[in-house]
Amino acid sequence: MQVITIEVEPGPLALGQEEQQSEVKTVKKRLFWMLLLVFATVSAGLSWHARALSIPDTSQLKIPAAPSHLTAEALGSTSIHLGWQNNSADATGFKIERNGAQIQKVLAETTTYTDTGLTPGTTYTYRVRAYNYYGDSAASNPATATTRSALTTAFPESFQQALEAMRHTQGSSQDSPELPTDSFLDEFMANPPSGLTATALTSSAIKLSWDYALQGYHPLLIFIVIERNGEALENVFPASSTEFIDANLEAGQTYYYRVVAAVLAGPTPVFSGFTNYAAATTLPAESTPQAPLAPAPVPAEPGQKIVIRFYIGKTEYYVNETLHGMDVAPLIREGRTL
Repeated sequence: MQVITIEVEPGPLALGQEEQQSEVKTVKKRLFWMLLLVFATVSAGLSWHARALSIPDTSQLKIPAAPSHLTAEALGSTSIHLGWQNNSADATGFKIERNGAQIQKVLAETTTYTDTGLTPGTTYTYRVRAYNYYGDSAASNPATATTRSALTTAFPESFQQALEAMRHTQGSSQDSPELPTDSFLDEFMANPPSGLTATALTSSAIKLSWDYALQGYHPLLIFIVIERNGEALENVFPASSTEFIDANLEAGQTYYYRVVAAVLAGPTPVFSGFTNYAAATTLPAESTPQAPLAPAPVPAEPGQKIVIRFYIGKTEYYVNETLHGMDVAPLIREGRTL
């Protein structure tokens, strides 16, 4: 029998992906016809020597390099933002995996993605792979993030009256705020009231003061709730309130206070963190000093205008720019100022 030898020489690699695919197809066609020719030659009992078949060097046809530096950051209770580094010039795009399952494909020019519609208070692990015609890269580093809980602090049972006051006040207004967004709730949780102090004024009144950074929001979006001895006061206050006089107390008694901010995220209330505890003891009944009286206003001249300015949640008010004080700060309830 005659021996037939076919020598194959690796050829140069085409530069582009389309050229590589085209050359591989051409080589396959040539090889097919050459095999037919060889079989025909063998059948005829002839000797035939073939050389100079050129095919691409397939060892250089590589899948893309794996992406790196994957990060995951929770944006709120239902979304997580991803970012990564592209390490391949030949990638067609990226495949995004959540908890081991692919959830999305994005183009090679994209190196960020926001995963939405997630479950509050749940931890998710992500990986990203580059891909092209030849296959998928290895996985990136894993990145983990936990969505914020929808209820960061449960509404205490003792706060139900305050909750109803919030709902009634918000519902009775024609100027109701929009529902809070995830970005607002993140800011809300990061800025609770702070610096609470309590000072006894008389045998029946204690003054509370606190700091709050989010005073500029819609007055019906954020409410201030005051807790006395473990139970919320019935009245609630707008975010602009930073002080309150708790009156009608018993003489010589110690009272403990905390302040918290709350929003109605739809039907569900959400609390910020509580302030520190502040305590004060009302003065004994026999030693209560006479409260100083504000200076008597000067009678107005005929035709003179009198301007009275007061502030919700504050005990100070002004009559023609003269400072005066009241025992209890005004508040908004049932759509009216009391």
